[in-house]
Amino acid sequence: MLCAMIPEPSLCQNCSLEKMENVIVDVMASLKNDIKGLEPVYTSTPEACINACCVGKNISGDKKCNLMIFDARRIGKYPNCYLFYCPSREACPMKPAEGFVSYRIIRDSQILKKNPFTNKNLHFAR
Repeated sequence: MLCAMIPEPSLCQNCSLEKMENVIVDVMASLKNDIKGLEPVYTSTPEACINACCVGKNISGDKKCNLMIFDARRIGKYPNCYLFYCPSREACPMKPAEGFVSYRIIRDSQILKKNPFTNKNLHFAR
């Protein structure tokens, strides 16, 4: 299992990515942890799937997509883009699955919550 944990900028300005190759979410283990998902859709590229997650509609109520899986094995216009909301990293364990690429979507608001400097008055030169 290959897992790259380097945040990358996405097509959307308010999201960063954590790429994980050859793994998918273990849906059965995640159901008890309140995972939410949409019906899979077709996208032409992994980037289009990322964009669907980052700027797409909410998964459930106010829950935004924060995990997407792209099935690179699919050919034709079959659904290959799976969008999920996971309440936490621990709530959605991953398992090996050859040919899939998964991405955790990290939004600016999540980065700000984790930043120890957010409660300080910071001034940036423009």
